[in-house]
Amino acid sequence: MKYIDFGIQTLILAFAIILLATTWNESDWPLSILFAQLFMGPWQFLSSLVSVITRTELHKEKQIHLFTSIAYLMILVLGSNTGQSIPKEFTLFFVTVPAWLLAIYYYYLTYRWTFSFQKTNGGFLRHINF
Repeated sequence: MKYIDFGIQTLILAFAIILLATTWNESDWPLSILFAQLFMGPWQFLSSLVSVITRTELHKEKQIHLFTSIAYLMILVLGSNTGQSIPKEFTLFFVTVPAWLLAIYYYYLTYRWTFSFQKTNGGFLRHINF
């Protein structure tokens, strides 16, 4: 399962990079980032939720990610219902930057979980560390 999760996240991240590269010179390039977030966000949220419920490796880190994601989503919902006029640049920054920081952090956690290179000591000369 962890290989599938890592593979799907990698495909979505590659899709986001390709979208950003192809729309960089256009005036609506931020929409490509938001479009990629529509795929990455729910996938990682569901993956994080399942990992926390099933207590997989890196449980504590994934739990921190999940609760931070929930707090971020609550702030987005509460912030959108204020009725205040918020500058477009601030809104765009707050909608994209924290979301992608969470996405990159969870991608890193998934990478560590998928490719954990733990050195095991064999039976031969255990007291010598190579």
